[in-house]
Amino acid sequence: MHICDGLLREYAAGRGFAFAWETVKAERWVADVSLGAPTASRAWWRAEGDTEQEALNRASDRAIAFWRAAGRSG
Repeated sequence: MHICDGLLREYAAGRGFAFAWETVKAERWVADVSLGAPTASRAWWRAEGDTEQEALNRASDRAIAFWRAAGRSG
């Protein structure tokens, strides 16, 4: 999924842009990790000082929170 496709999907579903952006960022992070994308291509997802595992945990927690807020199971 291209990140723009995900944004359009979430935004078209009636969610605000900020909600859509955070959801898609989390989905993209999880997809990148599960596909084994090179670390350099994922570096911008990490906050300064985070390990890759900490960033993944935060993204996963964020995705679950957004899915629950939208009425989806997470």
